[in-house]
Amino acid sequence: MRELDVIVGGWLARHGTSASAEALDSFDALLDVEDDLLFAWCMGRAQPPRADWQQLIADFKSSRSA
Repeated sequence: MRELDVIVGGWLARHGTSASAEALDSFDALLDVEDDLLFAWCMGRAQPPRADWQQLIADFKSSRSA
């Protein structure tokens, strides 16, 4: 899904070299989620079950509005 590529790829481009190993592990695990579900989380239609994913989604959203 092109929209997710922009959202997720943008975060990685901005934070990939400065993110902690834990954040990058969470990011990697998040990429295994189905696109439709990940998109729903990014659009605020649902909330991820894991706290680390919730933080990443919040980071995605704040990066989009900046």
